[in-house]
Amino acid sequence: MNTSIYAKPVAPRIIYRPILATLLLHGLMLYFLTVNWSDTEREVTHVKPAPRVINARLVDVSDFKPKPKPKPKAKPKARTKPKSKPVAKPKPKPKPKPQAGLRAEVANCEARVNKLEEMRDNIDRRLGNKALYERGDHEEIEKWTKKRKEVMQGLERAESLWMKALEKLERG
Repeated sequence: MNTSIYAKPVAPRIIYRPILATLLLHGLMLYFLTVNWSDTEREVTHVKPAPRVINARLVDVSDFKPKPKPKPKAKPKARTKPKSKPVAKPKPKPKPKPQAGLRAEVANCEARVNKLEEMRDNIDRRLGNKALYERGDHEEIEKWTKKRKEVMQGLERAESLWMKALEKLERG
């Protein structure tokens, strides 16, 4: 046997150690990724079951009013004059409810908005007609475009008036 340094085969530890380390790491990763973890013990939390029937109903809170406080009773005073008969006061006539006027205003505003929407749909139908453009009648197109712009401005104003009337009615 030759004892020369140059005659020795390549040291196996230089080649085999990295290969073995890589194989070992890959094997461990495969094991941990494929192992059945469902067998391990889990911490169990018990939750109280929900009731089968819930006795609840929706209630409109705006209908409730606080109970009036009882008035303190006054002590009777010593009478010095004889009690006279009370004079009957005429009952005032019931005033018309202000909400009736507000409801009428809301109805008028709604009718105004519906009328303007019909006008807008009519103008859109006319402007959507292909024959109008094929004729090349620019004056007619311009006229209907201006009318549509006016109707849209009126519709915007009518909707804002309608919303204000609805808010007054709700407050009212």
